[in-house]
Amino acid sequence: MFANLCRFSLLLAILLAASAVAQSDDAPTSGTTALIEEAVALIDQTDVPIQERIARTEAILREHPGAAEVWAALGELRRDAGEDEAALLAFERAVAKDDSLYSAWHWIGILNKRERRDLDRALEAFQQAIDHGARKSRELNEIAVTLAYKGRMAEALQTWEETIADDPGWAVPYANAIKAALYLDDEDKAQELFEAGIKADEFEENIALHWGQYLLNDGDEDEAADVYRRALERAPENAVLRFYYGLALRESGDEDAAIENLKRAYTLGLKEGRPDVYEAANEQLFATRYPKEWKRLQKAAKTVFANHESQEDIVKAAEKGLKILNPIISDHPDIWNAYLVRGVAYRRMNEPALAKRDLRRVLELSPNEPNACIHLAMLHRDLDEMEDATKYAHEAAEAAPRDPSILANAAFVFLDADDCKSARMMFDRARDLVPEGSIPADQDPLFPLQDEIQANCGQ
Repeated sequence: MFANLCRFSLLLAILLAASAVAQSDDAPTSGTTALIEEAVALIDQTDVPIQERIARTEAILREHPGAAEVWAALGELRRDAGEDEAALLAFERAVAKDDSLYSAWHWIGILNKRERRDLDRALEAFQQAIDHGARKSRELNEIAVTLAYKGRMAEALQTWEETIADDPGWAVPYANAIKAALYLDDEDKAQELFEAGIKADEFEENIALHWGQYLLNDGDEDEAADVYRRALERAPENAVLRFYYGLALRESGDEDAAIENLKRAYTLGLKEGRPDVYEAANEQLFATRYPKEWKRLQKAAKTVFANHESQEDIVKAAEKGLKILNPIISDHPDIWNAYLVRGVAYRRMNEPALAKRDLRRVLELSPNEPNACIHLAMLHRDLDEMEDATKYAHEAAEAAPRDPSILANAAFVFLDADDCKSARMMFDRARDLVPEGSIPADQDPLFPLQDEIQANCGQ
């Protein structure tokens, strides 16, 4: 929604610019203004391929290189195309020619904040956006996020409170401020922000999730349950809140109510297409109803997934896991978790037919479950069935776009399929989640993948 506001500001900038120079010898002609309006309109013409729209905008700039609004339009198109560096250059060119374009300042801030390119420039840009007419609360929120990235959490909290004072009906800054207050160990402030935020005109689930999870982890199960209950009064069909309400009720000892709410979370998760919710709800329902079997399943998973140096030890561990898993599956044939672990065990025992059977059963019970997909991808890869291997690798990455281990394993599958383009794409997505230098190099699981890509695909 905010992107549309920024695009509207480009149209507004055209009108203001035309008015400002109406008495000047440099006033734009009707033809020039029409071309500028065309460039801005290209942003939302999604039926036209993005590169065609970029090419047309660049053609307009060759005719009118001083048109700041067209540079800003090019920046938005480059950003939409995922070309952030080129987008940033275009936005910088826009404000160099007209520093009143607050939409361009906003995106300069966002792109410099993203991946921590230049946080000081981001702070400067967000302030410039405010100074030139952008919606103050939105820019203040971004300033606070940037301050938090710089480790200046107390200043970030203060800025979020300023954001709330400017726009008390907007819920997002309450959630961010609660998180900052908890980081600073200020429980009273966090509770105060929750009480205000839960009554805001807009609703944001993270207001309850941040505060409720803190209370739950701190052993205040009844208070956490009350937080989720109050949030559900605002959003009764929210699957995530329903799930955590069920967990809080279980921890507070109300097992029947916990099961009822976890069932509801499962149904809502299915309805919303949220595998993260309905799979977690399914797991916790099993754990709540059958705690002994759940502990046995956890033990089996730990046994099967343990690392061993020799194939003989790997097989022995898998066989040991099967002895635990088989009775669980016999008694509970609709619990996908056990089939997943048993499928991996069969794969490690070099029983591909049985492994396929169980992993596909997982997908029958939990469509697109990413771990089942990636293990099927690797299983088919091992069997040199590359068409199926890459199909399941794509499905795994689509189902878990923010899981670096899934993405890395998918990249290895694509490498073995001689699909360098897909392998690089998966690596880049994983690297965005685990930036180079964020963990010690000898512990970074992406370096071996990077070496493989360079060895097999070149630079």
